[in-house]
Amino acid sequence: MKWLSRLLSVTVISITISNITCRKGKITPGLIGDLKEIFPGLSISGAEIWTDGAGKVSFPTEIPSRYHQRLRNLLIDVHPPS
Repeated sequence: MKWLSRLLSVTVISITISNITCRKGKITPGLIGDLKEIFPGLSISGAEIWTDGAGKVSFPTEIPSRYHQRLRNLLIDVHPPS
């Protein structure tokens, strides 16, 4: 299902141990900074976050569910609900 989420996404954010980048779409440097504050405490070697045009955010299993709402709150600015 990851490939389908990636294909249908408007924004794809890639997270590695050393970096957070936007692989598809656009996000602000401020959002990247906010994401970097969340992820240093997590032991994630590689993951992606996907958002669709309607503002729905999808997470891979590598990102614990207890972080999902916090991330959604940050990402709502990328694609606010219409």
